[in-house]
Amino acid sequence: MSDSDPRPFDFREIAALDDAAVAFRNWVSKSSSFFSDFWSETSDYAAQLTLGDISTNSYSKAIESLSREVNYSIVDFVDYTPSMWHASNKDLRTIALAMLGLDDGPDVGDDALSPVEISLSQLFIEQLAIALVDGWMGDTAFELKPSALKLDPRKARFVRDKDLVTCTSVKIGLKSGAVGINWLLSKQKTSDLLESAVDNRGDDASPSEPQSASPQLVGRLPIDVVSVLGQATLPMSQLSDLQVGQLIELDQRIDQPVTAFVNETLFYEGWPGRRGKNQAIEITRCLHS
Repeated sequence: MSDSDPRPFDFREIAALDDAAVAFRNWVSKSSSFFSDFWSETSDYAAQLTLGDISTNSYSKAIESLSREVNYSIVDFVDYTPSMWHASNKDLRTIALAMLGLDDGPDVGDDALSPVEISLSQLFIEQLAIALVDGWMGDTAFELKPSALKLDPRKARFVRDKDLVTCTSVKIGLKSGAVGINWLLSKQKTSDLLESAVDNRGDDASPSEPQSASPQLVGRLPIDVVSVLGQATLPMSQLSDLQVGQLIELDQRIDQPVTAFVNETLFYEGWPGRRGKNQAIEITRCLHS
């Protein structure tokens, strides 16, 4: 399949499209200048930070493919929520060598880190945490405290296996190329935190700004919208004994849009999501015309 060919939309990728994701990217981008202050003291150039792709998955799925040789650190948003950074030996060794001014050499191996490389990697993630705190522009104040590096992130449990996590990475631009520190965060708590950094000034116009009503807006009419998310076969005994946190699996795939009925009339297909603090649906096909 070429880049120009259409492909099914993975619902998990919607995490990269909302306002919170934009705030996340802006946060890392702003933190880059603070990180460069540290990096310029250890090398002869300023390394830039960027945020990698953003997706959503269950915690068990996010860590199941990781090797026991992967290094990880539990990074605590103090008084808020824990998260996890993890990286391969190769990426951490590349960072450690760059800190020593040796990032112009041949490709490095993926064997176990030496004590010196572990020490330099620990210093790096601590400085990265400081830069991210300095670059934070939201209303909620916090500290980022990374734990000591350990092996095998599959042993770490900062959320439940079934909980959703935001999966992304912080990319560091080095002379030898970009390397990444992968980042797993609690989906809901991270979204709540990033909401405080979302710029919603465009949502509410200033009283001094002239406003004109849409000529098509004749009133606010109550509309009953029903979105069909799929079907599930449930016995009556289960319906009478539902528990908080129970998972009900539907037959609709996540790469299929929802179908909506307006006043009992089949109306459109779309993808559910949100914009800022409001629920939203992106319309992909109108069915009523």
